Amino acid sequence: MPALSWVTGGLLAAGCVLVSDVRAELPPMYTDAADLKVVLDAPALSEKLRGPAESVERIKPGVYRVRSRSCHVIASVTRRGLTDAQGRPVARPSRIVGVELSEWRC
Repeated sequence: MPALSWVTGGLLAAGCVLVSDVRAELPPMYTDAADLKVVLDAPALSEKLRGPAESVERIKPGVYRVRSRSCHVIASVTRRGLTDAQGRPVARPSRIVGVELSEWRC
């Protein structure tokens, strides 16, 4: 029986390690809305698009294709999880820390 308790204890310890790094994220409808606002408010977007944005397409979470006429720019939103004073992850929604825009593509 000692071998079984060792295996069980090891699995419980591994589960605790995995659970301790979990973040609480908002549902996609809220994070996507925040991402879109940051992308469309990016100061460099109008320069890169060479005109107003006509449509925005979500490619995957945090990555958007912004079209103007027949060309587009890819916008990547960077999010970072929050940490406490000791640098440990905190179970709260992540924050947007930046937006990276690709070059103009036709």
